Amino acid sequence: SYLVRLEVVAALEALESQVSLSLLAQALKDRDAEVRSAAAQALGRIGESSARVPLYLQSLEEKMEGPKQQMLTALELISAANVISNTKGDE
Repeated sequence: SYLVRLEVVAALEALESQVSLSLLAQALKDRDAEVRSAAAQALGRIGESSARVPLYLQSLEEKMEGPKQQMLTALELISAANVISNTKGDE
């Protein structure tokens, strides 16, 4: 059920590993819009730059506005996190 998949997304976010990032990227293609949205939110909160490509590509294919908006928001969060990270490195 989609509720189980939502719990899996939450658990994967907590792990923040390369494997979890890959599985969250796969969840962007889930048949349920709520799971796709949750996966996008999780990737945005993790902030790993490697998530940008799957988020961007899936946002181009996403037909529902809710998940698409979450994917675009996640991309913005990741970009902002990278700018902040790069700025701290310049200090």
